[in-house]
Amino acid sequence: MVVLKDIVARRRADPPGPCPETAPAGSARSGFHAPAWPRRSPTLRRRVLVFALGAALPLLVLAGGAVWQQNRAERLRAEEGLVARAHAMALLLDREFAGAERLLAALAGSPSLARGDLPTFWSEMRSAGLAYGARAVNLIGPDGRIRLSTSWLPGERPDVLSIGPAAEALATGRSVVGNLFVSPSVGEWSVGVAVPIMAPGPAGAPPIRHVLGLIVPRERLLSTLTDQRMPPGAVAAALDRQLTIVARTARDRETLATKPPAEVLAAIGPPAGTIPPFTATEGERVHAAYALAPQSGYWVKVTVPAVAFEASLRQALLPTLLIGSGLLTVTLVFGVLFADRLTRSLRRLGDPGLAGAPAGAAVREIDELGALLARRAEAREAAAAEARALFDASPVGVVRSDAGGRVTAANDAFLCIVGMTREDLAAGRIRWDDLTPPEWIGRDEAAIAEAARNGACAPYQKEYVRPDGTRVPVLMFFAFHNRTVGAASAFVVDLSGWEATEAALAHAHERMHLAMGAARIFSWDWNVVTGAVQWSGGLEAALGMSEASFGGTVDDFRALVHEDDLPRVEAALRAALADEAPYDIEFRMRRADGGERWVVTRGTVLRDGTGRPTRMIGIDFDITDRKRAELALAESKAALRRITEAGRIATFEVEDPGTGGEARVSPGFRALYGLPPDARCDFATVLDRVHPEDRDAFLVDHRRLAAEGGRFVAEFRVLLSGGGTRWIQSMGEGDPGPGPGGMPARLRGVAFDITARKQAERPRAARPDDLVETLDLGTFMARDLDGTIRYWSGGCERLYGWTAAEAVGRSSHELLGTAFPVPLAAIEAALESDGAWSGDLRHRTRDGREVLVAAHKALRRNADGTPALVLEALVDVTAQRVAERALRESEATLSAVLDALPVGVIIADAKGRILRDNLANRELWGIPPETTGWEAYADWAGWWPETGERIRAEEWAMARALLRGETVRDEMVECARFGSGERRFYLNNAAPIRDAGGQVIGGVVAELDVTERRAAELGLRESEERLRLAQDAAAIGIWEWDVASGAQRWSDREFTLHGLDPATATASMEAWRAAVHPDDRDRAEGELARVLREGGELRTDYRVVLPGGGVRWLVGRGIVLPARGGAGSARGGAGSARGGAGSARGAAGRRVIGVNIDVTEGKNAEAALARANAELEARVAERTRALSEAAEELQAEMRRREQTQLALAQAQKLEALGQLTGSVAHDFNNVLAAVMGSLRLIERRAHGNEGILALARGGGQAAERAAALIRQLMAFARREDLTPVVVGPARVLEEVDEMLRRSVGSGIALSLRADPTAWPVLTDPHRLEIALLNLAVNARDAMEGVGSLAVEARNAPPAPGAARPEGLDPKQDYVVVSVQDSGPGMPPEVLARASEPFFTTKPRGQGTGLGLAMVHGFARQSGGVLRLRSAPGEGTTAEIWLPRAAGEAAVAAAAVEVEPNPALHGSATVLVVDDDDQVRLVTATQLRDLGYEVIEAGGLASAMVQASAAASLDLVVTDITMPGGRGPDLALRLRASRPGIPILFVSGYGDPASPPSEVILAKPFTPAELSRRVLAALGRLPTPLHERMLMRLSRPELRQTYLAWRALRDAAGGGEGLPTPDAFDGAGIGGGDHAFTVALERAEGGEPRLRFVRVGTALERRLGRPLVGQEAGGELDGDEVFGGLDDAYRRCARLGVPCHDYARFGFGDGGEPLYFERLLLPLADDGGTRPTHLVGLAFFSDPA
Repeated sequence: MVVLKDIVARRRADPPGPCPETAPAGSARSGFHAPAWPRRSPTLRRRVLVFALGAALPLLVLAGGAVWQQNRAERLRAEEGLVARAHAMALLLDREFAGAERLLAALAGSPSLARGDLPTFWSEMRSAGLAYGARAVNLIGPDGRIRLSTSWLPGERPDVLSIGPAAEALATGRSVVGNLFVSPSVGEWSVGVAVPIMAPGPAGAPPIRHVLGLIVPRERLLSTLTDQRMPPGAVAAALDRQLTIVARTARDRETLATKPPAEVLAAIGPPAGTIPPFTATEGERVHAAYALAPQSGYWVKVTVPAVAFEASLRQALLPTLLIGSGLLTVTLVFGVLFADRLTRSLRRLGDPGLAGAPAGAAVREIDELGALLARRAEAREAAAAEARALFDASPVGVVRSDAGGRVTAANDAFLCIVGMTREDLAAGRIRWDDLTPPEWIGRDEAAIAEAARNGACAPYQKEYVRPDGTRVPVLMFFAFHNRTVGAASAFVVDLSGWEATEAALAHAHERMHLAMGAARIFSWDWNVVTGAVQWSGGLEAALGMSEASFGGTVDDFRALVHEDDLPRVEAALRAALADEAPYDIEFRMRRADGGERWVVTRGTVLRDGTGRPTRMIGIDFDITDRKRAELALAESKAALRRITEAGRIATFEVEDPGTGGEARVSPGFRALYGLPPDARCDFATVLDRVHPEDRDAFLVDHRRLAAEGGRFVAEFRVLLSGGGTRWIQSMGEGDPGPGPGGMPARLRGVAFDITARKQAERPRAARPDDLVETLDLGTFMARDLDGTIRYWSGGCERLYGWTAAEAVGRSSHELLGTAFPVPLAAIEAALESDGAWSGDLRHRTRDGREVLVAAHKALRRNADGTPALVLEALVDVTAQRVAERALRESEATLSAVLDALPVGVIIADAKGRILRDNLANRELWGIPPETTGWEAYADWAGWWPETGERIRAEEWAMARALLRGETVRDEMVECARFGSGERRFYLNNAAPIRDAGGQVIGGVVAELDVTERRAAELGLRESEERLRLAQDAAAIGIWEWDVASGAQRWSDREFTLHGLDPATATASMEAWRAAVHPDDRDRAEGELARVLREGGELRTDYRVVLPGGGVRWLVGRGIVLPARGGAGSARGGAGSARGGAGSARGAAGRRVIGVNIDVTEGKNAEAALARANAELEARVAERTRALSEAAEELQAEMRRREQTQLALAQAQKLEALGQLTGSVAHDFNNVLAAVMGSLRLIERRAHGNEGILALARGGGQAAERAAALIRQLMAFARREDLTPVVVGPARVLEEVDEMLRRSVGSGIALSLRADPTAWPVLTDPHRLEIALLNLAVNARDAMEGVGSLAVEARNAPPAPGAARPEGLDPKQDYVVVSVQDSGPGMPPEVLARASEPFFTTKPRGQGTGLGLAMVHGFARQSGGVLRLRSAPGEGTTAEIWLPRAAGEAAVAAAAVEVEPNPALHGSATVLVVDDDDQVRLVTATQLRDLGYEVIEAGGLASAMVQASAAASLDLVVTDITMPGGRGPDLALRLRASRPGIPILFVSGYGDPASPPSEVILAKPFTPAELSRRVLAALGRLPTPLHERMLMRLSRPELRQTYLAWRALRDAAGGGEGLPTPDAFDGAGIGGGDHAFTVALERAEGGEPRLRFVRVGTALERRLGRPLVGQEAGGELDGDEVFGGLDDAYRRCARLGVPCHDYARFGFGDGGEPLYFERLLLPLADDGGTRPTHLVGLAFFSDPA
């Protein structure tokens, strides 16, 4: 607070002296301290005495007579005024009854009544009654009984006798306004209006007289009396024809249906007059007047208290008596008293405490001025009380402090933040320096210095220290509200909850970063605009490059991609940038050592507001090991396939043969079984081929395998297609089942054709030559027990390279260099004991190559049992073993990746047995017990957080994924750790794993421990709830539903998410249901019903069907709250969506608030993950990829959530400040409007009194400064629309010069220069000044207060080769306003993001990241762009490119307030509607001073009554926001009854709901502004054609279409040419179903024919036939849309200007008036001035 103290000290050291012109005569300079004027002016005293003595007596006589006559005249005038007031009210009553009669007359002409359709006529009666506000509308028959009444349904009460004015109307045949009576249709005192009509009688009878009656609400009559401004204490009463009181403005209920006092009854006689004073009902003496309503016969009586009525008369007599008595007693006293009274009057004017005292001074004007000042002081006190209420109720901390740093006022929110009490505040114990830690003092001083320069500081973050030592982070903003004494006001927002959330997110981010490094996952960021590429750490090491050797450009990246893969990579990038396909590709990257690195990469494209790609971010995952394993496995499989094909070996493998699963077989298998090459092979097909005689034995062998498993050898015959048979030997192994049909779980083996052997066995025992030839096909050898080779097949020659001649006779062990896995003796022993041995052997070939073979050895014995020969079958499995080793390494990598993930992962098989988990899961859960299936999950301890119920086995996410194939996302559960029993909260995500056929073969669950985060969220919930309720909307789609009334409110984003237009759509449950996908509607509605019934949070997701046919996924979150003003919490509801027993709650008195988020990309990612999981079991390598994708999705989701939470937090802060600013601005603008208007009125009525004029002008200047401050706050809060005018750049720089110099400080050399020839631009000069201020402040902060800053303006005409920012018209002239600094500049990565919202390089709390974003948005709104040029060490240049103003537009001169010619005013009636009494009074007074007749109304209801009662109404001046109804609603209703009436809207701030294209007068306004706007609205000023047209158009579709037409016309040739039909169709027409196009067919020497070439569907349906090809006129002459107004077509075609029609066309089928509005616009094929087509829009509207 050092700076603040210095400022106050300087002001106290140099106090301001009194102004010489206003210093009192008794100032210290003259040595005069007491009012002793008579003693100081003896000469004047003597003169007064002489004058008094000479003129006292005659003057006294004359004065007495004059005063007496004046008193008499004043009394007569007062009585006449009272009578005139009563007469005006009586006329208003007549107008009210006349409106009822007109309504009944309109009903009398109903076609449904004429044809006797009483049910339809009852509906029309009911609609008319609702529109008028009638208590009931009745149809009375000729017998006086009520045939129809809107008080009951038709036929419900047929015999009710009417006792009102109906009998008189039936008897006399004229309209009657009845006396007060108890209506049988409403059952209470009422006033009726009866109109006789002719209505159908019984069937076949001619029409007979009936009566239509309307029960006028007494409230309307009472409102007519109440809305009239009357003197204080005055009472008005309405009497019926029998002088019974019908309505009274005071004690209405007590006096209803009573008679007035006898004095009143005796006095009433003539149509109008006064009543002698009498004692009223209230017990006081009153003066009264009365008047007769000539049409209805009603009377109006107005009474005024006698005290108030006679006060002015007594006041006029009292001075005369006092002066006369004084003159008669002593003339000397007269002079003294006169001087004393004059002195007291002057003192009364100067002393605020006496200004409001009762009058009695000699100078009446001074007393009146003092009284007025007193009333203004009372108004200021009321405004201060309202501000205090807002101060106390604000959820944001609000505080005021003095220059010494002591807190003088604070609300409860601030005291809660700092941990202090009201007692501490009252005792003065709260000081800034005590609350602020030492390290934050410097930041406070910098903010105070900024506020001292600018009046307010930018919001910044700091910490407070509470009395208990704890620290609270806060967001703070303050401003000086009194610079003279150094008093400041501050707003403080508690940020303590955000710190914990940010810390948790940072911890999770760190764990994810470590996991990515361990799994060799690298992230990257490509700036599409600049081409810069950023990679996460470790990339160079993975590619064998030195650290920081990657250049960081796209070309450097291309150099690393393998040349064979580069075309695919570039094609994938182009497709992703064009939004044609996601970026997901595998390719090779070149290592520095010449090797290769396989990666799979996946990325997401980020786009700006125009859809143009700006950035692309993604990750790389190293799959080199997997690719090597795949390659080795493929080579092994290819080798094995070559061996089997070369040897014509039939191999097979089949899973669950009993289910019909297709077998995997070699090509030789089908040939062996006689099957076609493409035939399906399954167990049933093979069984059908088996010979019937061998089939039983075949099945017995397989069922044995199902029971026991193991190896098998079977010989059987198969039937060939040609009719023959073939013997087959099948050998292999089977896995025990039992499977379906008693078959084993799996079979695999080989099959041989043994037909020749079987045939040979019949004639002879054996054929060794055949056996040898067969063995020669494969890799077989025979040897003795000592290893000597006796047989060497051709397959061995091919494998090892030695021929049979070279190998036979040599030792196999020596020849092949055999390396045994076990000692040779053990192998020989196995052969001796078992007769066979199998295993892998390592051999060397002739060329020295090492091979690994799978050897199957069998021992043949002699007849005597001695060993004879060893037969070895050899298979080269070198490649297969390499692939298996790579597979094991891949499995190890997968385990390492899983263990490195920060989330727990569990993988189970189809039965629920846990196959594997990762380290994070064991840390979260502990070691899980062995499980035999999902049923064992019942032993796991878990609970549903919503209900506390224990989770059953089938409810666990893994069980649901396995049993129902369900995918679970972000499911919250509470679990107890295995072993310790500690209870933690987890977010579960689960998905089933499917095979190629879609069968569930397993499941995977990912778990994230959110215990700490959940605790932090619960701690934040209370403060978040207050903040959420304090603001009206959030950054994403927000909705609110009042369940009791059904009313809903949606943000604009909510409409967009559901595919609706915020400008035309209405928020409702029906609109929501229509947008939701039919398949999701029941589920979403069920979730809503559950939340209303059980309480808790709303969590749902559903699809939205977009108008274009697309589908968008939305996630909805919400809470149930009590109705506004209700008590209790909505979060206490028990129950769960899973069947918990929650407490039922009624929906009445509840409201639901929620948000919707677009998760379409997330849902697409889930679908991709599900498809990846389905392929997981098919190939082992796909498991790695699926888990990598899961990890990638998890990382992306966490990153998106982090970014969303940060953006939401920042947006909420700004929205809270914007809402607070808008609310304060609205109230302050109302106060300023009243103050400024009152001061202007004082100026006008001061009549040359310079003292009063000086005071009024000073007050006006202060109020104008306050208004400017409010506008600056509104601009900061971005709630002020652009007001573009044509302005010269030089003038803007001249006006912003002083403000920039104060902002940048003395340490910066500032220069401003504008090219003298710089073109004018069309923009908002105020917003341009704010943009330049933002750029200058940014430059100042970058230069740290020292450097140079140049602001220039220059022309930028089109020039060949000139570099222009992207997005500008190359043929357009532009003006460039640049701000260049000498700061350090920005690196490319910062420059690329500088204009992004919320991006800032300043320390936390010193910048919002919105300055450049606001400048960028302003430039875009103005039709230009913002370009930034910067480099490290070279400073920064910011350029605002603005388009040159079209044509020779004149530059707007400086705003000089000049009132129009006073002679233009007057002769018009203006209705002023405003709920603020002071503003309405000031506005009405100003209009009356201008010569207008003014009617006042305080709300919508009273305004409608006044409008209907007014004989003529020329203009309506109405506030936009009022209780009980908005200004646009009033405009709609008035224009329905008075088409084309001009309406001038008044608003206290930039209301987003302001009617489009209407004239808005912003508060506070000057009398000159009001004068000009009123004359413009009345058409008395030369207003441009397009402005007059916009004022006349009442529908938004017509305004939108007209503005589009005008924009195209201006662009076509400076406003000279007409738009072409093609261009206008491209611009779009609002309300296309109501549009039509007419072609002008030119005829020789005559008017052109008008032929319809396009007609909207709504218009064709109305006419009942197609219109294309028909001519306007002719058959359509009687149609009000296309004929009848044919002159409008001709006028539009002849003049080439728009034409507008608005009229009423009789009554529709329902008997209600229909209003028609049409707009015609000319078009030209060649863009010239001669129309060739007319395009029109036509609408019908119901005024009710």
